[in-house]
Amino acid sequence: MLLFIDILSGLLSATAVSVGISSLITYIFDKRKTRIEKKLLEIEINNKKLKLSNDYSKKELELFIQNVLNQIKPRVFISYAQEDKEKALKLAQTLKDNDFEIWFDEFNLKLGDSISEKVSQGINHSSYYLLIITKKFLESSEWVSRELKLMIRSIEEYPNRKIIPLLFEKNIELPNSIKDRIYLDYSSNIDDSNNKLIKFLKENDAKTTANIVYK
Repeated sequence: MLLFIDILSGLLSATAVSVGISSLITYIFDKRKTRIEKKLLEIEINNKKLKLSNDYSKKELELFIQNVLNQIKPRVFISYAQEDKEKALKLAQTLKDNDFEIWFDEFNLKLGDSISEKVSQGINHSSYYLLIITKKFLESSEWVSRELKLMIRSIEEYPNRKIIPLLFEKNIELPNSIKDRIYLDYSSNIDDSNNKLIKFLKENDAKTTANIVYK
């Protein structure tokens, strides 16, 4: 029996149950009580595996899960217009300095890479999408439109992921596709806005739920 716990994706299949850490442990033990056959239990979290015999303790399981969760960093994708590269680079470096894993073209693209392929991979592997909203961003039709479509498609599949618009200029309207999203105002005090963003990302990462699928 394989117990697979995907912490980041937020994907729920027909056989999956979304729970917190303490509920997760209770859920596993409750399930074990109903099973007649004695089998080895294998737990996998983000490619880290632990094999447990039938006499394992709740504490042993709790320590393993907590240890894995402590190593998880939310991945952040930053989308911006080329004219706003300096703003984007400062934001990316601030988040990187605060121990977040960043997908940013300056950091991730290498010579010979397919831009469209790498951008698609970056979006698919990220949990948060930060949009640096400026007039130039709204005018950057081709790439911005393509990235937004990929982000929205990703969120439809994984509802726990989030698009977070960052308004770097005043008197700007969000595109229709994200008009109902709560934004963060970066037009006044960037340091204060950075602190709010970092606080939000850390608090929401701490509340990440685990998805359990028995196979």
